[in-house]
Amino acid sequence: MYSGGSFMENLYAKIGQRIVQIRHANNLTQYQLAEMLDISVKHCSAIERGKSSLSLEKMIDLCDIFNIDLDYLIRGVQKTDDIPSYIPHTVVEIMTSDDEEKKQHFRDYIEIFNAISNSQSQ
Repeated sequence: MYSGGSFMENLYAKIGQRIVQIRHANNLTQYQLAEMLDISVKHCSAIERGKSSLSLEKMIDLCDIFNIDLDYLIRGVQKTDDIPSYIPHTVVEIMTSDDEEKKQHFRDYIEIFNAISNSQSQ
């Protein structure tokens, strides 16, 4: 069992980061997201900064609205059922990690691979 507030503070921060990513991916403002969840903009901002948390009911609402898994929202773990089986596990690990540099290297690699593939097929 975890003791102290640091675990929960870290968890709230990670959940907040994922909510920001979800909101940005859907081109929403904090105001729009707050309206969808029936919470105040101030509370929405605090959640995104990891200073507050959503109730379980609101987390479930958020997951339903954006068709995401609660496990992803809380732990950052995608259900493997949502990932096609032909994608190697290493790729999934890279793209779901918090390491933005590693993700960018992988994206760059894919672009280079596509450029080479396209030039060879012409």
